[in-house]
Amino acid sequence: MPAVDDLLRRAAEANAASFAAIAAASAGGRTLTEPGLSAIATPAAPERPLFNAAFGLEPGAIAAAYDLLAGFYSEAGLPRCTAFVDPADTGSATTLAANGHVLDAEPRMMLGQTDDVAGPDAPIELDPAPTPETIAALNDRVYGYPGSFARTLRSLAALDAAVAVAGGEPVACALAHDANGDCHITLVATLPAHRRQGIASGLIRRLVRRGRERGCTTTSLVATRSGAPVYARLGYRDLGPVQMWERPAGG
Repeated sequence: MPAVDDLLRRAAEANAASFAAIAAASAGGRTLTEPGLSAIATPAAPERPLFNAAFGLEPGAIAAAYDLLAGFYSEAGLPRCTAFVDPADTGSATTLAANGHVLDAEPRMMLGQTDDVAGPDAPIELDPAPTPETIAALNDRVYGYPGSFARTLRSLAALDAAVAVAGGEPVACALAHDANGDCHITLVATLPAHRRQGIASGLIRRLVRRGRERGCTTTSLVATRSGAPVYARLGYRDLGPVQMWERPAGG
């Protein structure tokens, strides 16, 4: 099995690529790519740092390019942004803190083999033709944002979507994006009344099976600390935390 550092790099690159694909069709959306660094700007959702994020893929990359990043977000008119940083990258963390960023969260990077995560079909009713509007509306409703997802997710190009339906209404969703043989899972959302029924797990397994059919050998995701045990039961391995350094408005 590859070393943890190699797996972390694989998962981090897939995470960055998934956000770039999600925001690609948003109004005014743009990307920045530098050695060891990827960043997205979504002017349509200025209040949502997650959609205005830089991803450090090599140690020191964000520290080295911070002035460039600051200019990138300033030109896009975005006062808030966040940066994903490996906890071992103390140089980038120090630079971010010195420039007004605060450590906001430490979710878990997780990765598994598609053969281990893909499972049998669960008895879930699926929307036969999921739309970006449906997935965005579910995420806005579940996570309490006033249209941030709706203004960001404008297309499913390069994305694989799964939506569960109950009583004729969408109740859960998940997206997948392929990056260098990894099926990255993101935008998982389930309405409160339909949680703890295995719906989200069933959707993830379906997406991973479809990713395996497209040639993906691994699957990754970013999990909250409370969600990590759920994904571990699906076959994902916890690779450790990633730090999210947010620059608030006025920071």
